[in-house]
Amino acid sequence: MELELIDDVRSFLKQRSQIEKDYSQAIQKLVSQFSSKRDFKAPPTVPNFDRLENRGILEMWKSLLDKTDEMGKRKGNVGDLLCGSLSEELKKLKRVKEQNFKRQAEIFQLMISEVLESVKELTNAKKLYHEKWKMCEDSRQKYRDVDDRLRSCNLKMFESKSTLEKTHKKNTDKLKQAQKQLVVQRNEYLLTVAETNTHLDKHFETDLTEMLKIVDGELYDIMRNSYTLFAQIEMDSCNAIRAEFEDLREQVALVRKREGQWT
Repeated sequence: MELELIDDVRSFLKQRSQIEKDYSQAIQKLVSQFSSKRDFKAPPTVPNFDRLENRGILEMWKSLLDKTDEMGKRKGNVGDLLCGSLSEELKKLKRVKEQNFKRQAEIFQLMISEVLESVKELTNAKKLYHEKWKMCEDSRQKYRDVDDRLRSCNLKMFESKSTLEKTHKKNTDKLKQAQKQLVVQRNEYLLTVAETNTHLDKHFETDLTEMLKIVDGELYDIMRNSYTLFAQIEMDSCNAIRAEFEDLREQVALVRKREGQWT
């Protein structure tokens, strides 16, 4: 979306630049067409006609054409500025952003692989923990069965008390061993859970945030500067053109007929 926006802005500047240049050429061509129809010589000296306070209509026509020609040139300058450094800065921004995105996409793939590996290790640890828990429960149940029979002297057919005592001791040892293994596996599982959570927190709260910053790069600074420069170019052009035609308007107010002259 951001790359599309950069392309849109560059396309707009390119087209706007061409429009300004075409307009500039059309204006200057129009001025040249009408300027060539007249011989704008300095007006003759007329008694009691102060040129600092009075203007002739032909003189003002020349001034109007000159101001219009100047406006056309300024429009051409605007076109050059829009397709110049401003457009090139955006072109550079897009290239850097594409490079950053490609590099960070590769890093992101590695990060996802690490996350999946962590989840896989966690799943295996959980599976082993449940297996040890089931083994421990089975050993505990066998121990209880034999222990109850031993306490109540509930012997099976052809089973002696000494045999039952041996079985009881054997089941007791198995239960203790299963309990030890369960504790070890439970600690391993809890440690894996903690490591996985730490890993995920680092990736999604730190690494991913940093990746997005790198992908963005100087996007907002450059776009803000580009918009500001665009506005400044327009303001400078408009202010200069306005100053030219305000001067023309002041001169027009001084138009007076020279005695014995129509111009």
